[in-house]
Order: sequence, then structure tokens, then C-alpha cells
Amino acid sequence: MSSTVTPGPNTTNGSTTTLTTILEQGGTGTITGTVFLDINKNSVKDAGETGVAGAWVGATKDGGASFMGFGTSDATGAYSIIVPNNMPAAITPYTVTMIPPTGYYPVGTVVLSGIWVSIGQTVTGYNFSVINFTSISLTADRVLALGT
Repeated sequence: MSSTVTPGPNTTNGSTTTLTTILEQGGTGTITGTVFLDINKNSVKDAGETGVAGAWVGATKDGGASFMGFGTSDATGAYSIIVPNNMPAAITPYTVTMIPPTGYYPVGTVVLSGIWVSIGQTVTGYNFSVINFTSISLTADRVLALGT
């Protein structure tokens, strides 16, 4: 939507000035995905690979200085973040960041970028893969060497 403003009789030297402005409608959209246990470590959610609960996921447009929306993955590994739309202006895309829950580490990336969201739109498929690890504790009376 644009508007034109033409000043009234108080304009100097009788000239007409036209100002054009673009008003952008505000609204929200949704970014969704899954955090899953990547058993074969290929960063693809394969059959039998289950979701992981408790991962923090947030959407930013400024490299993480502030987050426009965030949440945690549920019992099925699904997350859903409501964010202000960044389309149709298409100036700054969203970047989604994931922090794995305790006991897990990322298999692939923890940052997905270039995400555009229109008003009322749900963008899907922004998935993160993790694998779990086991902590071990050793008690010894002498020096031990551990091999892989």
C-alpha cells in the first residue's frame, strides 16, 4: 500500500511536494521442524529415528543478538515458533538455531538460515539431528590409558 501527501497552501514558493511511503502490513507466521535422534548420523530423519524432547530452538534475524521467537521440542521432537513475518519486504531472512538437550550433541548443523515467512504461512522441514552420549566415570589407583 502506498500513499501520497501533497502539502497545502503553506508551501513555500507555490511548489508541490509529493512524498511516497510504503506501509507494510504486520502479522505472524510459523516455523516448524523436528529434532530427532540420528542413529546412523546421516542428518536425515529415517524410519525408526525418534524425536528428542527438550531441545531449545529460536529464530533470529541479527545473528543471535535477539530472538524473534523460541520454544522447545516436545515429546515427539516437534517444535513450532511463531515469528513476525519478514515477507514481502524480503530484507532480512530468519536463522533458526538449536541447542541440544542435556545428554545429546548435534550430528549436523545447529543453524539453518535463509528462512522467509509470510503472514499466516507455516514453513516446515527445518529439522535438526542429534545423537546421545553416555558419560562414564573411572576410578583408578594408577594411571590408565584409554584407546578408541
